[in-house]
Amino acid sequence: MITTKLYNRYQTVIPSEIRKKIDVNPDSIVEWKINEKGKVELDFRKK
Repeated sequence: MITTKLYNRYQTVIPSEIRKKIDVNPDSIVEWKINEKGKVELDFRKK
């Protein structure tokens, strides 16, 4: 498990290990969803 801190204005960092595995860049769009079990899911797409 990898953890990150939530900073002022609710910002956080996507850890480098995860960025490399899912191939995101600074222009990527993060899509947030809460599934039927109440868990947060993220999807990344290109801008």
